[in-house]
Amino acid sequence: MASISESRQQRRARERAERKGATRTGPHHQLPLSDPHPLNATAGDIQRTRVLDVELYRFVDPDDPAYMSWSAEWGMRDDSQGGEDSNENLQKLVNAVIEDARHWTNQFDLRIEWTLNGDPPPGGTIADAVIA
Repeated sequence: MASISESRQQRRARERAERKGATRTGPHHQLPLSDPHPLNATAGDIQRTRVLDVELYRFVDPDDPAYMSWSAEWGMRDDSQGGEDSNENLQKLVNAVIEDARHWTNQFDLRIEWTLNGDPPPGGTIADAVIA
């Protein structure tokens, strides 16, 4: 149960961790921004590798099936800090996540792991919607 002093970001991070602890429902995709284990890496370099978990949600309004939008929540794995955004344009939303991720690349070798969830298109999957 959440404590009263829990911030919105902390609650979101906790909920994200709880969801990850449960069975993942969507396809799991990785987009490496740098090689997490380069051939000449030292133990210290490998420890600097961090994972940015991003959950993309596709939302279709049940009262207006023609309306569809995307939202994203992201944060470093095992960290309570994170971000969230939404947009009807998936490319703009993904670009915003990538731009935010760039802030961490000067501190860590960063790998982004994407999880897709939400309302699939008729006769398809959420991955089909991303490709479209």
